[in-house]
Amino acid sequence: MTVHWRFYPDDLRLQEDLARQFSLSRLAARILINRGLRGPDDVAAFMSASLEGLTDPFRMAHMERAVDRLVAALARKETIVVYGDSDVDGVSGTALLAGFLRAVRADVATYTPNRLEEGYSLTPRGEAFIRDRGAKVVITVDNGTTAVDAIARLQADGIDVIVCDHHEPGERLPPALALLNPKWDGCGYPFRWLCGTAVGFRLLTALATRLPARANQHETLIRVLRHSIGLVALATICDCVPLVGENRALARSGLAALSSGEHPGVQALLRIAGVHGRVQQDDVSFRLGPRINAAGRLGHAERALELLLAADDATARACAKELDERNQTRQDIEAHILQGAREKAAIAATSDAPILVLADEGWHPGVVGIVASRIATEFQRPTILIGMRGASGRGSGRSVRGFDLHHALAQCAKHLRAFGGHAFAAGLEVDAAALPAFIDAVNAAARTSWKDDPDQELWIDAEVPLGVLTPSLMAELERLAPFGEGHPLPTFVVPDVQLGGAPRRVGRNQNHLTFPVLQSGVVRNAIAYGMGPRADSIGSAERFSVAFTPRLNLFRGKAGVDLEVKDIRVA
Repeated sequence: MTVHWRFYPDDLRLQEDLARQFSLSRLAARILINRGLRGPDDVAAFMSASLEGLTDPFRMAHMERAVDRLVAALARKETIVVYGDSDVDGVSGTALLAGFLRAVRADVATYTPNRLEEGYSLTPRGEAFIRDRGAKVVITVDNGTTAVDAIARLQADGIDVIVCDHHEPGERLPPALALLNPKWDGCGYPFRWLCGTAVGFRLLTALATRLPARANQHETLIRVLRHSIGLVALATICDCVPLVGENRALARSGLAALSSGEHPGVQALLRIAGVHGRVQQDDVSFRLGPRINAAGRLGHAERALELLLAADDATARACAKELDERNQTRQDIEAHILQGAREKAAIAATSDAPILVLADEGWHPGVVGIVASRIATEFQRPTILIGMRGASGRGSGRSVRGFDLHHALAQCAKHLRAFGGHAFAAGLEVDAAALPAFIDAVNAAARTSWKDDPDQELWIDAEVPLGVLTPSLMAELERLAPFGEGHPLPTFVVPDVQLGGAPRRVGRNQNHLTFPVLQSGVVRNAIAYGMGPRADSIGSAERFSVAFTPRLNLFRGKAGVDLEVKDIRVA
């Protein structure tokens, strides 16, 4: 696979203007320009993103009726079921809604389906739970948009359903009392990229304005909402929605809330994950998120929900310990599946099929999504992994830039028992007998809408000397955080460097590479994930150029800057 380095055009005058107006370095201004922020108003909105700038939640279609129904349910003391998905978004949103409603003395029950036994969304077992609890209102979080038949049955039985979701609608919309989903064309909300938890948060901010005034209740609600914004950031970052616009404001405020130490469950998870000090987006993505997800991936997400609802340290510590152990089990299962998937992918990649569809008996359906993401990145092709169990299988797919996976699945829906998701990630269920026809159909759909290109583009923000990589630079880049989908970490190139020492292969399978780089007397450490096999070629090179993302390294109280390598070009 060839990696093409693409440099953004360099607008020196605009860099100088923005740097002067916003007290930025020219390098920081250049990064903002590269992200499409070319005017002072755009930059000002970006730099000052806060909750005060969020859109009025009542601009969302059906919000009025959703709030009215919840106000009535509270007045009548009706039972409300919060029904969430089993991933970080669903669990965080369930905890957020249940916590708020309990704070206003609602009768609330929660439900998350067992992913392995039930699958996704509103399941028959979930419907039975709702009826058994005598619920009159159901709020779905991170699901419900495609649960047309299940919602029709609940509504017919006099159970009102409020959907808080962000997945792509199908041809039929659910007959819910209220469909709160910015991806729905009729929603009317100007920002389309909220995750399910964020939609639930908007519902709560709207509800808070309509609740009857009671002594001290206003202060309680404000405290609960501020407390809850950490859960919104957790879901927003882990669900890989674009960290621009309203999501940037939610993530910034939420990271500050996570760092405040007021949430027992989050604090217990931070401690067991080894996170200290201010919580960063990488801590959420790579330390908190995987541990919360591990519960749902291996079965039931109840323990993760218990953690996020924990009111005392003892409960929080016990939940965090169990989630950490489950995450280790998940990593072991993932490593086993990854080995087999790589072998299958290497064979499948020799064909002309634009999508890698890999299936095997016994692959754990709760882990295949993580492995699909790894394979898609390594082979630069959309990838679907399916764990087969006898006559049927459950799978998960991950896409690459430029290809809408959900759209491709929609075109071959007749071969699937169920599917859902969005452009970048999707889940599916398929009968073993229909698998060959599905593989042919999804690849045929891909050929009409996307051309497989084995080459990869790496966009470079700037060429810099090694000496510019200082803690001061990292402090300035922190003003542009949080980074993520839609607002990626800066990528720089440092040219004409030499090895400052022998490269070393590291990692469980020695598939990573670490080495010092030297330029004009300045030395920085570099880590190149997945590049272990390139040790000999780099070790024999006199000079080379490195494309990388800078990372702050705090070791024994001393700050330094390391290079997380994206690509290497030997001169």
